[in-house]
Amino acid sequence: MAHRYLLPLFSIIIFSSHNHDGCRAKTGLELRVRHDRPDGNLPRPGFANVLGTTQNDFFDNLTGGVTVTGGAGAVDHFALAANVLNSASIPTITNYSSSIGEAIDLSALLDAKFGPGSNPATASNFVAVKEDAGGNSATLEINVNGTPGGTFVAAAHLGGVHSGDIVTAILDHAHTTAQLHAA
Repeated sequence: MAHRYLLPLFSIIIFSSHNHDGCRAKTGLELRVRHDRPDGNLPRPGFANVLGTTQNDFFDNLTGGVTVTGGAGAVDHFALAANVLNSASIPTITNYSSSIGEAIDLSALLDAKFGPGSNPATASNFVAVKEDAGGNSATLEINVNGTPGGTFVAAAHLGGVHSGDIVTAILDHAHTTAQLHAA
């Protein structure tokens, strides 16, 4: 059953799945945050704060101005939008933990560079996680060209991630993953 909520600056579409007639289905929350303007032009500015559930949650299409907090003890999935690098601001992800299997999905940004048979060891050419100056969080950065020494652009703010922490990134639609160490 899908629920759609229209908010002044955002529409939030929440999908929840249940078991019906013995069929197996997803549990948890799937959230798609849409920033489209009614006239179909560029995404509109604004912000939203979204809290996860105690189930496994899927946060999809994350872009600027959104703060999501994964649910306690659940395995959450955070997928960045293809246009996140063009946003005026970046999303903030809090309560992230790779130690319980959570991942940040970058496939909308990097799928063309990775695919079946790709070498995740080259991920550091495309993705970096750097602790912020205050030491309370980190920024996930993307170099879409993957050229060594290329320009990295901020893609997400990771609250509570520190130097030495591991961030698991999904690099493509084939689910090639890389373990990134925050520096």
